Amino acid sequence: TGHCESFATAMALLARGVGVPSRVATGFAGGEPLPLGDGLLFRAAHAHAWAEVLIPGEGWRIADATPLGPPTAVAARPF
Repeated sequence: TGHCESFATAMALLARGVGVPSRVATGFAGGEPLPLGDGLLFRAAHAHAWAEVLIPGEGWRIADATPLGPPTAVAARPF
């Protein structure tokens, strides 16, 4: 569990650790179709962060390490 910002940062740091240039990008993912079908509506819930890695000769490629699916709650366990 976690937030996309954490997964994106970890991915970028791991890539840099093995010598691959990387960066964290932010924007929106998903969106809701507008009623008339002429575009998308983006809400704060659609905000997302992901990592991008530089592949020589190909440019920047998305490397999104965020797990698919809705976030899950973690129940606290007594020690």
